Amino acid sequence: PAANPATGLVFVNTDGTTVTISSSTTSGVTSVNLGYPTVQTLVSQVSAFSLTFKDASGTTIATLADIRSKVAFIDVVLNVQDGKSGQVINQSMRVALRSQ
Repeated sequence: PAANPATGLVFVNTDGTTVTISSSTTSGVTSVNLGYPTVQTLVSQVSAFSLTFKDASGTTIATLADIRSKVAFIDVVLNVQDGKSGQVINQSMRVALRSQ
């Protein structure tokens, strides 16, 4: 995968399709988007979104070259604010990559 925690993640699916996961802000509203191949909004009202790339030992990977060659896990943090109550819903997960 090609990755930059500031901009998102780009990879090629097993069917050869390029997939992008990124965040964007329009009119003060932040969204997380999926491009496969056209861009669609996955979720809006995002108060925080981050991807942290880890090697097999769980150490954070900081350089793009190491992300491409050593990434084994991606930690995803997504916080969404409920539009009615204003409550922030915090979500996090670790994704294990099959290639590792």
